[in-house]
Amino acid sequence: LESILDIGRPFSRRGRVSAGVHPESMGGWMDSWMGASKVAGVEMDEWKMLSLSTVWACVNAISADVAKLPMHLYRRREPAGREKAITHPAYKLLLRQPNPEMTALTIKQTLLQKALRWGNGYGEIVANGAGHPIAIWPLKSQQMRLARTKDGELLYVYTDDAGKEHPFRQDKIFHIRGMGEGVMGYSVVRWGMRSLGVAA
Repeated sequence: LESILDIGRPFSRRGRVSAGVHPESMGGWMDSWMGASKVAGVEMDEWKMLSLSTVWACVNAISADVAKLPMHLYRRREPAGREKAITHPAYKLLLRQPNPEMTALTIKQTLLQKALRWGNGYGEIVANGAGHPIAIWPLKSQQMRLARTKDGELLYVYTDDAGKEHPFRQDKIFHIRGMGEGVMGYSVVRWGMRSLGVAA
């Protein structure tokens, strides 16, 4: 990873999101840890589980309700306390419009439903030449993995639809974690699959 020179370089929006792609499995750490999941003998994954009306309704209800809550950015005050950082470049991204094609409500619900399904919701933070954040674009959770450099720095490694890896430092990724081990969240849907598989 240290030999890759384009760390944090934004890639085309076409590489970020692409409708209709159906991954056969996560292909990541949770698959190897929990194993494949079957419900009544049918192989299931995070996409197929959405065909269950109850799963769809729950994911939609939770993500929609939480997304309605305002997301403010604060700065510390001296000697104590805090205040809204309304002049910070990221403030309007979180509260109003994260990118030209989505509202704050839309991207929050998008990342939250990804966190519920995959355990983690990721967004790429795009900055201008001055280093100020100007946009947040959602990424596919099932195509992200975490790694560390020899120095122990945490890296987010995203594989786009063409199979190319894009490593990002922590300050370039907006990460919503579900309950988990701290660095990565657990997929609520995958735990549900295991429960349904046992019950079936």
